[in-house]
Amino acid sequence: MPYFYIQNIEIELVLDLKEAEDEGEDEVLMYPYHGGPNQLWEYKDGMIYSKHNGLVLDLNVETGNVSTHEAHGGPNQKWHFDEDGTIRSDVEDLVLDISEGRIEPGTRVIGYSKHGGPNQIFRMVTVDEE
Repeated sequence: MPYFYIQNIEIELVLDLKEAEDEGEDEVLMYPYHGGPNQLWEYKDGMIYSKHNGLVLDLNVETGNVSTHEAHGGPNQKWHFDEDGTIRSDVEDLVLDISEGRIEPGTRVIGYSKHGGPNQIFRMVTVDEE
């Protein structure tokens, strides 16, 4: 299955991993696209895997923060690419959201109640790898 990057439709920044001090559990931020493995993803079994560390997008239900974590297949790791451009979690229908609608690089990605604003609308762009 090909890798893809996840780009916000309005600000054209992409989901990017900021490496954590502890191994794994890198937080997800928005940054300009450069094509590194920390910006590339693969979708399988309802989970979104990072090319960078092999971990999956994980929603912390208590804080709303999104990071990568070892796959366990729980509802906080299951995601759906909806036709309206939102990426919906199996947890309480929360969707990926650029925190506070901010448009600058380095803004956190969180899980938030769906409202359909542009900070919740993304497109998946397939990358041709050689």
